[in-house]
Amino acid sequence: MMLLARSILLATVAGAVGGCTSTNPAFGDGSGDDGSGGESSSAATSLDGTASLGTSQSTTVSTTEDPTAGERCGDGDLDPGEFCDDGENNGDTERCQPDCTKNECGDGFTSPQQLCDDGPKGSDDCTPMCTLRSCGDGIPQGEEACDDKNEISTDDCVNCQQAGCGDTQVWAGVEECDDGNDNDEDACVACQDAQCSDGHIWAGMEECDDANMNQNDECTNLCLQAECGDGLLDESDNSQEQCDGNPAPSCADLGFDGGVAQCSGSCQVVGCTECGNGILEFPEVCDPKAPGSPLTCLQFGLGGSEDPACTSECVADLGPCCALPGELCDGDFECCFGCDGGMCGVG
Repeated sequence: MMLLARSILLATVAGAVGGCTSTNPAFGDGSGDDGSGGESSSAATSLDGTASLGTSQSTTVSTTEDPTAGERCGDGDLDPGEFCDDGENNGDTERCQPDCTKNECGDGFTSPQQLCDDGPKGSDDCTPMCTLRSCGDGIPQGEEACDDKNEISTDDCVNCQQAGCGDTQVWAGVEECDDGNDNDEDACVACQDAQCSDGHIWAGMEECDDANMNQNDECTNLCLQAECGDGLLDESDNSQEQCDGNPAPSCADLGFDGGVAQCSGSCQVVGCTECGNGILEFPEVCDPKAPGSPLTCLQFGLGGSEDPACTSECVADLGPCCALPGELCDGDFECCFGCDGGMCGVG
């Protein structure tokens, strides 16, 4: 029985060794003829039934595969640790940079998706957002005087230039109009609506404009030339008017001694008299220097033995005259022949 068990053990060991030599390529095919698979293995069995394994082998483990293969930037494959990889298209100015990081705004390199890139702070030509500077971006640059980042044409910044008269845009609260020209004879003067008294003659609307509110000079407050018959007395130095319309100034105001002033159609005062000029003028009764018949009381409907005198005011002094018969006794003059029953008698 013991002999049978030992035989089985030896057979098992031999089989195991034989299996190794026939299937493991590292050890050859077991023939050992060409040495291509390494040295052969042999197993021997001792007389006491124990197995003794003797081997002589040479094992070489080698590989041509790079453990980082597939993880190289520039191979066109997006590998761990890479943000992008466009292979041969990687570049400083491309979408993907040479180190497989994305080209981002502010890195100083312009990618196809960017109009410009002058670094994180931008430049006079490029904004920090990698867009070209332009009117409306909120940053004045170049020939821009301002940039309020809006399209409102009635504020103080228009098309990135300071609003001003003549830019054709009406500056709210400052200008009333803006026709974009320097013509002072149209409806818009210095960006204010043209009006009488602004000192500029509005063509087709005004005859004159003397920039004042004096109604009695050569240019009326309606910006019309003063003329006889407009009812306004032209008191300017070159005027020939003495009056214009009614009421005319009094004769005394005009330096005459008397009379009732009237305004003629040629705007001259008539009806005033100058006593003592030797000319009997209406309404003068007399003139001390005028030749002619002396005054009589009878001319005035009165009686009397003496003629009245002509005063220096060109009126008759009726002191010597008296009331004729038939006049009331209580009149301005005494009865020449006494009073009878309230009436002047016949004497």
